[in-house]
Amino acid sequence: VDPDRWRQRDGARRRAARELIARSPALGAWPWIARYERDASYHRINDGKLDRFVEKLRSIAGGAVRTQDSIEHGAFFERDFAVQSGVGWWGKNNLAINPELGSFFVLTSVFTDLELEPDEPLADHCLSCRLCIDACPTGALDGPHRIVIDRCLSARTISIDGPMPAAYLDSGARLSGCDICQEVCPWNGSHGGPRERVGEAPERWGEVSLLDLLSCDETERLLMFEGSLVARIPLHMLHRNACLVAARIFHAAA
Repeated sequence: VDPDRWRQRDGARRRAARELIARSPALGAWPWIARYERDASYHRINDGKLDRFVEKLRSIAGGAVRTQDSIEHGAFFERDFAVQSGVGWWGKNNLAINPELGSFFVLTSVFTDLELEPDEPLADHCLSCRLCIDACPTGALDGPHRIVIDRCLSARTISIDGPMPAAYLDSGARLSGCDICQEVCPWNGSHGGPRERVGEAPERWGEVSLLDLLSCDETERLLMFEGSLVARIPLHMLHRNACLVAARIFHAAA
């Protein structure tokens, strides 16, 4: 894939999108896309990091080391391994939470035959907090460490086809993915986790408006999204999601 192919889009349409978004930021695509999908694919970004990590591992070991890396394509639960190895604790929103990074990070794995001393698991710091559970607009978090997939907005926008249930029409307006349960988590804010600068769109998404999404064909869809995770959403689902977002904006302004 070509992660920079979006630059080949028609210049007039790109300028029109930038001007529209400058006047009405909510009409940009990027506020409605989950953070980990807003730039290039994390698979491509992490591939180079894993290669460098493996080389460093071999130099530390002082000899040959057998390794096998994995980025979301192995038949195992990376989150569970991360919790057992002390990377983070199992949050009530079902994500691994690190005391310094919060939950806005992506897990990758390297299997090796090198004998390593395991770190101690971290204590659960969620305690009595229920912010993520209470904030989920569709009730997908059905109690601590429990999730009902067909209620989850990430699953609904990315992998579940068909009409959105009527009960979710107001709360389910997303183009791709959802960050609500992470955005309300104290460990992504006051406890030192990363805060994203509000209103600053990545370059790619600064030239894609909802009008572009509502009117695009398959060729235009690929031009806008190739090299990003949003590209996995087929055209008809992208149109569905864009219609829901547009309806939400319309009703909020009415």
